[in-house]
Amino acid sequence: MSFISNFFHVWGLLAKKRYLPMWVFESSSGFSVVKLYEGAKDIILENRLTSNAFYAENFEWLHDRILQKFKHEISICRQQEEKLLSEGKI
Repeated sequence: MSFISNFFHVWGLLAKKRYLPMWVFESSSGFSVVKLYEGAKDIILENRLTSNAFYAENFEWLHDRILQKFKHEISICRQQEEKLLSEGKI
């Protein structure tokens, strides 16, 4: 889990400093970041409480920014995912 958190923490830092453009996350990669953060959120918060108050803060920033900037696209991806789940395809 720390590999994923660190990887997206760096991506978040690069996006925050504008070295990585936000359009990169417009497609399914943005939805993947959102899903990964949501899956890791409890572990991230636990690490913040127990060892590092700033753990994966840029990963969280990236998640929040993607949700803010691509709200419509993320909504479509969630609907497609729910449909596939209900059909038993994933």
